[in-house]
Amino acid sequence: MINLFKANLDSQYNIIKEVAKGQFNWRVICQKDPWMQGVDWDIQWTDTAPSIDKFSKIKPYQKINHFPAMFQIARKNYLAKNLKKMQKNFKDDYKFFPKTWLLPQDLSELKQIIAQNSQRSIKQVYIVKPESLSQGKGIFITKRVDQIDPTEHLVVQKYLKYPYLIDGLKFDLRIYVLVTNVQPLRIFIHKEGLARFASEQYQHKSYSNPFIHLTNYAINKDNQNFTSDQNGETGHKRSLKSVYQTLQKDGIDIEKLQDRIDDIIVKTLISIQPDLVHNYRTCQPGDQFNNMCFEILGFDIILNKKGVPQLLEVNHAPSFNDDTNLDRIVKSQLLTDTFRLLNVTLPEKNKVLEQIRLQTEQRIIGSIKITKQQHLSQKIDIYLERLRERDNYEFENLGGYRVIYPAYIKDSNMIDQEKMIKYQQFLDCAKKYTMDIKIAKDEESKVQVKQTLIKTVKPELDSIKKVIPEKLRRNISTQSYKNLADFLNKKSQIQLALTKNYENNTPKRGQILSCQNIDLTSASKIKFQDLSISPSHQDNPQSPEFFQENGSIESSQHQDFMTNFTNPKNVKLNL
Repeated sequence: MINLFKANLDSQYNIIKEVAKGQFNWRVICQKDPWMQGVDWDIQWTDTAPSIDKFSKIKPYQKINHFPAMFQIARKNYLAKNLKKMQKNFKDDYKFFPKTWLLPQDLSELKQIIAQNSQRSIKQVYIVKPESLSQGKGIFITKRVDQIDPTEHLVVQKYLKYPYLIDGLKFDLRIYVLVTNVQPLRIFIHKEGLARFASEQYQHKSYSNPFIHLTNYAINKDNQNFTSDQNGETGHKRSLKSVYQTLQKDGIDIEKLQDRIDDIIVKTLISIQPDLVHNYRTCQPGDQFNNMCFEILGFDIILNKKGVPQLLEVNHAPSFNDDTNLDRIVKSQLLTDTFRLLNVTLPEKNKVLEQIRLQTEQRIIGSIKITKQQHLSQKIDIYLERLRERDNYEFENLGGYRVIYPAYIKDSNMIDQEKMIKYQQFLDCAKKYTMDIKIAKDEESKVQVKQTLIKTVKPELDSIKKVIPEKLRRNISTQSYKNLADFLNKKSQIQLALTKNYENNTPKRGQILSCQNIDLTSASKIKFQDLSISPSHQDNPQSPEFFQENGSIESSQHQDFMTNFTNPKNVKLNL
């Protein structure tokens, strides 16, 4: 029997459809325009993130496999920009990515550094990447800045000359990460992953040979030397588990390595968390639980010769090709665990629909009158109960995943308070940076509005004064506006009067202006520098932050809610 649960899978990867049908018995549809009227679905998977305006059309019971604005770490230039901003405040904590320059804006700085290195006889190598391409396209390695086109938008990084080698080959790790919520932030890491190897022996020269210096599977699979086995234990594409075993034999502390990788992932996502929240709220201001989106990310990690991990890039559309047996094993398990962890089922859908029905019924019929404080208290209780239900379900259905944020004490369901305090510092910094950007944009918007008003409103007022008799204008001048808002509200009435008729024998013009009692003189003397207009932004009225800011929840209660985590039977979510 086919499940009534509908999954719209607009994807080139057949393995996603096979898992949806075979493991969950979902009814799979392939609608190219899922936003069309009359098209219904419960979960949508698309290889590319939709435009931000589409997210506002998602219904409360639906889920989609992208968050708005995740490009802030998925594009190489934005990733570098966001990590560099954090590095300014936390130099030691954010040194897990290579020294980076964004061209063309950082070209002069790059030239200066190269000149300084040349004077000191330091031969530095740089890797140059297009800011928005993937699969190794357009990447080259150079020692000379004159080989770089100064007009192109590029990301230039200090090249890691001494990477960790296995069997004499350079490699990187593809770590799969699942984000299920951005407020509160929920991050999971999967135990299954891949290691991609260069297909020729590493050496410090031959920088023009991509088979030596690039690890991208899309490049190396075309080399005649490329090999792989069914179990991913040898060759040029191996399982993450196999590589960890090799590193452990070499004396690398795998537990410490995994902790460092977890830390890199959390810090990277924290750098854009406020921006993710802002964009999500803008699209879905009424979503009480912030759970309409999820996203599988591919973090690419490389190790230096000492086994210390560095972040290369983040992919928000990692490949789900299954052209090798290893790919099929890893990715089918990843997808199965993801869909199960999301709890995308008909009972959950019906629970959401029933809640919407009850809320609608209460608005129409009316319920017992309660105070605003009681109403907010009820919302908090519902919010907390749903979070506990979700957390209990997730702990029981992790599969190959483990939670890395909030940070838990190893082999325990207790929050690691020391780590969370440290992460909160980074989060506060990211919030401040996001707010500074918003304020700067608001100020720019104010200037534009002022300039527009000066160009359009004042000439209109001058033209009105010319066509209105002097006597009428003196009578009008005895009135005054209370504020600029009154003037802007009445501006449309002025325009209406202008468009009625401009013939000399039209009595209506004077009648209209007279009956509206418009003070044209004081309006024309408005001080435009006093204008204060900023883009509207509505905070999520369902979030605990909103409750706290409005005095609806005591700060001590909020602190308890943030930090007191117990066993899975009574889990409280860190906000």
